[in-house]
Amino acid sequence: MWKVLSLDNCLRITISTLSGVLAVSLAPVIGTGYFSFLVPVTLYFLCEWIFELVVARKDQVGGWSLWLASWIMPYRGLKTWSGGDLGTFEERIPDSLMCGIALPAKEMVVDPVRSIRTGQLYERQRLYDWLNRRHTDPLTREKACSIDYIDSPLAAEHAKRIGRLLGAEAKPT
Repeated sequence: MWKVLSLDNCLRITISTLSGVLAVSLAPVIGTGYFSFLVPVTLYFLCEWIFELVVARKDQVGGWSLWLASWIMPYRGLKTWSGGDLGTFEERIPDSLMCGIALPAKEMVVDPVRSIRTGQLYERQRLYDWLNRRHTDPLTREKACSIDYIDSPLAAEHAKRIGRLLGAEAKPT
């Protein structure tokens, strides 16, 4: 019963009623014939379509209060990147995309994995070589194994983008 009285359905009924009232009030202005039928029906379906888009956006951002807030400031929940702003061009490789093991010169990650303990990014092959030799986390020196690290596809995408912007091409292995 409460689903019938949800805010979505109440708004749908209100919009349908208002579009119907507007359509009926426009009918005498339009005249007779097909247009007197076609315009109100088109107006009704247009209002329903717009409402469905609004409800889909509401569901995407997580509710009516967040939908209203999205009119004030853009929703960034689907585009979260902890390493920096994806929309900015960087003249150099950011430290957040550098492998923590590649010494003496740090290198940008190509196939990154992230530590679930520290959040540090590492190049997959360099990290696995480190773990096979030392069995410790490179940053904290605590005992670690390969299941303590997860793929980081967003970091890989960002690294590829920066590499393309700087004119670097990944070497095939």
